[in-house]
Amino acid sequence: MDDPGMFVVNYRNEPLALRVYDPNKVGPDGKRGMQADGLAGDLSHALQTRTDRAIPALNLAPSAITSAVGPTGGTTLFPPHINAAGSEPGDPFTPMLRTYSGDNVRLRMHAGGHEEEHNITLHGVKWLQNGTGYGNSSNSGWKASQMIGISEQLGFMAPVSMISSSAATNGDYLYSLDAALEGYWNGIWGIMRNYTAQRADLFPLPNNPQPVAMRNTVNFDGICPKTTANPNGIGSRPTVKRNYEIVAALANDILENRNGVSISDPAGVGQHVGGPLKANGGTLVFNSRKTAIPLVSGVDPEDGEPFTIGGHSAPLHDPTAILYVRKADLDATTGKLKAGVPVEPLVLRANAGECISITLENRLPLVMPDLPSTAVMHNVVKRDRFDSEGATAFANNLMRPSSHVGLHAQLLAYDITKSDGANVGLNPVQTVPPRAGTSGAWPTRT
Repeated sequence: MDDPGMFVVNYRNEPLALRVYDPNKVGPDGKRGMQADGLAGDLSHALQTRTDRAIPALNLAPSAITSAVGPTGGTTLFPPHINAAGSEPGDPFTPMLRTYSGDNVRLRMHAGGHEEEHNITLHGVKWLQNGTGYGNSSNSGWKASQMIGISEQLGFMAPVSMISSSAATNGDYLYSLDAALEGYWNGIWGIMRNYTAQRADLFPLPNNPQPVAMRNTVNFDGICPKTTANPNGIGSRPTVKRNYEIVAALANDILENRNGVSISDPAGVGQHVGGPLKANGGTLVFNSRKTAIPLVSGVDPEDGEPFTIGGHSAPLHDPTAILYVRKADLDATTGKLKAGVPVEPLVLRANAGECISITLENRLPLVMPDLPSTAVMHNVVKRDRFDSEGATAFANNLMRPSSHVGLHAQLLAYDITKSDGANVGLNPVQTVPPRAGTSGAWPTRT
């Protein structure tokens, strides 16, 4: 293995690999350890503060965890958690950033000893690139993520406040020090918890002695101001509001198979935990040029078993792809993409100062289809560490994609408790579930 080790933030982590894992559930290979059942194992709820995880320690408040027993039976004693107060059962073990509405939050990150770049992000806020967090680069443009490499550092300052439309007394903002699959899988993410009322266990800052609250709420419709300035700067007008209806659907359900590629995978049955694809369904083609893979036979040097791979020629495509499409671009009778509509990334456009209202409809199946994958995940979770034939890890073929969907936008003003598009911490659920049966209205959320 050329990439040993794992990621930590301030020497702590909360791997999503563990949060969705059930060590006692038997996988398709007959070994114990795979994705947990229900929402406790659903990837769309992996960042949510829950107390039904299959691993009991993950259901405790981080400050209540003082020791852990390792794979060899030894006990490791932990120093006191950085958050002596404020953590709730099911919160991540990583440091929690605690703020009051109206605080100016200054963050500084240092990339320690790992080979690759890390993309830093914090949901619900934006900042100007300003070095250590004390400078100011007014021409840098607003950012909601920023990359750093090994031994580099970055800092920024951003004000935090709860939007008046929120009925919650606190809001959880997701931070990630590597906003990619590897970062979440290894667990370098956490929560910034913002409070709208004073607490006895959190001192206020001298320049913000009382949490800020909006007094002109009658001038707003949720997060949107009812009136905005005219483009010419003279007078005001009702705020322009754009409404979009978006559908999340499978390529296998709404696209055609114009290249005649094979969708079925009889050899992959039992090698993954996803549902089946429609053999007569469609697929998302990334490159229509056919790529030929030569037929190769050989003997596996580890177990001596003969194998044959390749011998196929097809375009680069993915029948398991999920697409976001405008509802108006789908045929109301067949549910298929209308003829002539280009298959391309979804772009929603608005002018600065306008409000956007999106109704998201979920047409994904209850059990998401999948195909066996050879893509390797970091071996964060060992299923059978002491197996005589070698350990196996919890990876792609032992979990399936979530059928719950959301939409997350950066650099926009929105209510973190309603419109973040992700299920984070103690925030209310913000994703759209799949339809429970085969008939009836498709679930939506605005």
